[in-house]
Amino acid sequence: MTFSHSSSGSSRWSLANFRRAWTCAGLSRGTLRALQDFNP
Repeated sequence: MTFSHSSSGSSRWSLANFRRAWTCAGLSRGTLRALQDFNP
């Protein structure tokens, strides 16, 4: 039971970490695209 609980916690943490990384990547990509649009 303890092992299962720790496994669930780690999977949840990795999922949150993946979501955060995916959001950061999307924001950075949007910023780069905006900069390219501003450049002539």
